[in-house]
Amino acid sequence: MIQKAKPIELALDKEYGHIVTYEWFGDGYIAIGFSKGYISIVSSHMGEVKNEINSKQLYKNDLNDISVYDEVNRIAIAGENCIKIIDKNIFDEIDSEKN
Repeated sequence: MIQKAKPIELALDKEYGHIVTYEWFGDGYIAIGFSKGYISIVSSHMGEVKNEINSKQLYKNDLNDISVYDEVNRIAIAGENCIKIIDKNIFDEIDSEKN
């Protein structure tokens, strides 16, 4: 007999705004972009699912899109008429790649 899995609800901080975009990457991780300029990394692994891996506000008002590049450990985030590049390992903006 096949058992149905119980759905898991993930609740993130309301101050982030509403979800604008998201992208799955790596082995079960999700990068989520929010309307108030935040990006959050969460895991779909059962042992980590209740905690954010990382989060940061990169824009004051607007985040439009995100794209994850696993091959080079980078996340590109578009908002407020510019693109910011984040190093996934240290979860910080790379100054030399500012646009």
